[in-house]
Amino acid sequence: MAGALALASPALADPVAAQAAADPKEDRSAELPRFPASVDELSAPHLPPPFALPGLSHPDWDLSVAWLVGVGTSERADRPTSALGLLRLSAEGDVVYPRRFYIGAEAPFAGGPSQDGSGGTKTQLGNVDLHARVVFPLPSWLAFGAVFGLTLPTAQFKRDTAAAEAALAVAALEPTDIVQFKASTVGFRPAMDMRVLRGPIVIQARQGIDVALDSSGRAATVGRFLGHIGVRIRSDFELSLEATQLYQFDERVRDDKRTAMTIGPGARLLLRAVDIGVAVVTNLYAPLSPALDQFVAARVSLIVHLE
Repeated sequence: MAGALALASPALADPVAAQAAADPKEDRSAELPRFPASVDELSAPHLPPPFALPGLSHPDWDLSVAWLVGVGTSERADRPTSALGLLRLSAEGDVVYPRRFYIGAEAPFAGGPSQDGSGGTKTQLGNVDLHARVVFPLPSWLAFGAVFGLTLPTAQFKRDTAAAEAALAVAALEPTDIVQFKASTVGFRPAMDMRVLRGPIVIQARQGIDVALDSSGRAATVGRFLGHIGVRIRSDFELSLEATQLYQFDERVRDDKRTAMTIGPGARLLLRAVDIGVAVVTNLYAPLSPALDQFVAARVSLIVHLE
């Protein structure tokens, strides 16, 4: 009978096992690592998106409008200051694979100083961008992505005109999108994305190469880098610093004018249905447009989430 009881209840036969069963705190056996059932738990948190970069992973569709309004200064006697304005309307949503594959479009509108001596302002539509983007999240704090953009020649102004010079002055506010302000130009825009999440720190970057082909058959290549470093003060509020750099691989561009850089701080508040952000942008070194020596601009961004 005693043997049968021992076989039926190993804990009674083994005093050590009985002690561990009575006191679970003493059970020091190793556990297998736990991985999330879906990487969405780690790769797709609801984060305030950057200004110059997309929210790397978001559900459904986002509709956004962004304004950049600034003042440029120059040593030119006829125009020491210039008003600059840039409006962007864009939409992006996930299709087929939720939070993995996105398509989107963007339409820029430029308002800049006329270069014909009239003292007026030129406002025109730039080149519309279409893009497809894929995200490769990892079950950790790291995510990668790839994007391919196609720029359509929707700008109505012509090359080497006052309107084209005004558009270039506005492009100085966001030099990495210069292909959107080139007349009669088709652009091919591949790029790679990366995002790192460590506690409240958010680091995101994009490295890309744009190839612009104009109506004369001449191609121009530019490299671009966009970076974002943010600190989430709360889960719905972030302070950030963003910087961009453009480098032009074009023999027609002087060596001291090949690169253009911008930098500025920002803050974004994430609400249930919308994101609201404000930022300041200025140039480092010489700006993209030869008509400017320095500029300072304020950025306001509004993103509506459609779920």
